[in-house]
Amino acid sequence: MSTLIATNENRVYAKFFTHSFNLFMMKYISIVCLCTALYSCSNVNEFSSEPYFKTSFDDIAGWVPESSLLAGNSYSGNYAIKTDSSAEYSLVWKRTFLKLSTHTLTKVRISAYAKLLGAKNNACIVVSIDSGDKTLYWNSLEFKKHNLNSKSWKKVESFIEIPLVTDSSAQINIYLWGKEGSAVVIDDLEVEFCI
Repeated sequence: MSTLIATNENRVYAKFFTHSFNLFMMKYISIVCLCTALYSCSNVNEFSSEPYFKTSFDDIAGWVPESSLLAGNSYSGNYAIKTDSSAEYSLVWKRTFLKLSTHTLTKVRISAYAKLLGAKNNACIVVSIDSGDKTLYWNSLEFKKHNLNSKSWKKVESFIEIPLVTDSSAQINIYLWGKEGSAVVIDDLEVEFCI
């Protein structure tokens, strides 16, 4: 009889320890999963899954008129784009919103390396949204806010908010504008969108 009582007590202890161990493991696994999720979310770049474009302008040489590119005076590679008194606007990068993303885009990060070719610093990189011949939105990364000079390259960067666009034919345009004949050159242009 004492053997039977000891066996029943062992079963009770075994069930108790098994149940306690299972609860402990469930809590431990839950905490590990939660910590992993929090860590991975804290390292997610809000731009990570959205359209990203970068060019040093070497990849378009030969596809565009030579007058559109500046050879030999670039930050990297062989080509850059410029504006001056004879060409107030650069090449235009264009995409319709439908081709950019299936998500609603909220802002764009524009960055490039820039250098003055003259005394005026009135240039900017323009972000406009157009539908047909109507401009729905216009904003720019102004170079006046950056102390550019003609001796060295400087990185210019800005985050520009994008309004909600419901027009399916709307197109985003990004280009360099040399206001008032500003002579400036840019290279290594990056365009990154955020949802």
